Amino acid sequence: MLSLGSTPGLRIGIAAGYRWALEHGYAICGRVDADGQHPARELARLLALVRYDVCDVAVGSRFVSGDGYAAYPYRPSPARRFGTALLRRSMKLVLRRSFGAATSGLYAVNARALPLLAEPFRSEAPEVEALIRVSNAGLRLEEVPVTIEGRASGESKLQGSKPSGSCSRS
Repeated sequence: MLSLGSTPGLRIGIAAGYRWALEHGYAICGRVDADGQHPARELARLLALVRYDVCDVAVGSRFVSGDGYAAYPYRPSPARRFGTALLRRSMKLVLRRSFGAATSGLYAVNARALPLLAEPFRSEAPEVEALIRVSNAGLRLEEVPVTIEGRASGESKLQGSKPSGSCSRS
């Protein structure tokens, strides 16, 4: 178990968790945000994809559908819609592919990805930086449809209106 003894911030906490897994010889590692939106069963699905070498990094996404999963009925404010569209277009240019959940807090990674993600993040958007690192290294990245629950605690780090609808509480 890893305890940082304080709340150093998301970018430091994420890298520290991956670094701990790397230093302890883990072959795979999962990450789940602490807000309660991602059920543990969804992490298990992502870990299986990595364990069985389907990909090096699996990222849970509410924005893609498939395998019996419908896309999340998300109704953002105009400002969030603009920001999300801008981020998706930027990610498509950088990753050279569409990617809907650039800020997802649900990851499964293998030992090839751990060294990349254990390095300190420099930006205030560690999830986006992680995707860029993985892509630049030529690792296999999959965006996987997942079920998302309403936020159980905390607030979004993203500014603007909160999502509305039956799948999100704020």
